[in-house]
Amino acid sequence: MIRYRFDVLQWLKAAGYNTGRLRREKLLGQSTLTKLRRGELLSWGETGKVCELLHVQPGDLFKFIPETAEGARVPGPSEFTRGVEVIAAAVGASPWRITDGITRSRMSDITIAEAVNMTDAQLVCMGDYLLTFAEGSERPSEAEGRADGDLSAGT
Repeated sequence: MIRYRFDVLQWLKAAGYNTGRLRREKLLGQSTLTKLRRGELLSWGETGKVCELLHVQPGDLFKFIPETAEGARVPGPSEFTRGVEVIAAAVGASPWRITDGITRSRMSDITIAEAVNMTDAQLVCMGDYLLTFAEGSERPSEAEGRADGDLSAGT
């Protein structure tokens, strides 16, 4: 199955695009916002617009999860996002860099979601490991010196 790697609406908000602005400036329609809230996949056109706003590629938004055995737990977007935030805070890096490291290292999303239960030493170790994969992969906002900060701020 195909799922989002993170809560797209939270990342849009962190990039300066709250739902009011997205509707007011006609960047994304209400039906698109509803799909994102529900975790439903977008059309190619909608996906392209989200990628443009976040300065990412479609592969940065989505992940493939093989069908799991019945009863196996798959973390949701908010659990994954929280795990990324915890790791980023532990090593003083932006969530973008951590997510990029996760993508490049192919680390399991279940492992990332479990980060909230790790010790500080484990978080630093994992964060340093992920940053080795993300070296030189700064997003435009980082290159300009803007801190992305906590994605859950203001929610």
